This record gives sequence, C-alpha cells and structure tokens, in this order.
Amino acid sequence: MTTLTNADIDKFLGNFREETRPNFVVVYIKSLSDHLEKCEVAIAAQDPLLLRAEMHDFKSLGYTIGAAALGSLAEKLELNVIEGNTGAIFEDALGIIPLAKDLINTLEKWQSDNT
Repeated sequence: MTTLTNADIDKFLGNFREETRPNFVVVYIKSLSDHLEKCEVAIAAQDPLLLRAEMHDFKSLGYTIGAAALGSLAEKLELNVIEGNTGAIFEDALGIIPLAKDLINTLEKWQSDNT
C-alpha cells in the first residue's frame, strides 16, 4: 500500500533535531490513529462534515510525511464533500482506512527499529 520506507521517514525526520525525531513519530502515530477512529465514525454515521474534517487532516498528514497515496485520496474526498458530490463518498472513504493503517504500521516499524 504505502511506498514509505524507513529511509523515507528518515528523510522527513531529517528536518528535525535528532533527539526530537522519536517524539515526532509518536505524535504522528497518535494523530493518525485518532483521525482513523474519527473517520470510521464519520463513515458509520454517514456524516459528510465530519468526514470532510478528517480528510483535510489526512491530506495534511499524508502529504507532509510523504505518503502521497493517502494525501491524494484524502484531498479528492475532501473536495468531493466541498463540491457536494457525496453520492459514493462514504464507500470511497473506506479506501482511506487501509492506507492510514499501513502508514501507522510503517511508523511503528520505524519506531521499533530506532528506539
């Protein structure tokens, strides 16, 4: 799913002091997990406004760390809600779940390998 490797994460984290890097990973794992939970709630409740908010955050998190597939899908879904194209939005949003879980797993692997 994700094409991120430990080297990709290291490249992103290279922007930060070495002693703070593990903290950024912890924050990303927590944030992604929280947004994943809210996304699942939005899908179950068929709540387009909550879904839009979660897609906005996934877009930002995905693109910032280099998870382009997550960022791109989230951006598309956010735009669909904004434009009122909500026909299959919740079904399409199910695609975010494995991308987010995969990114969380990748970050947890980096954490395990680097702490």
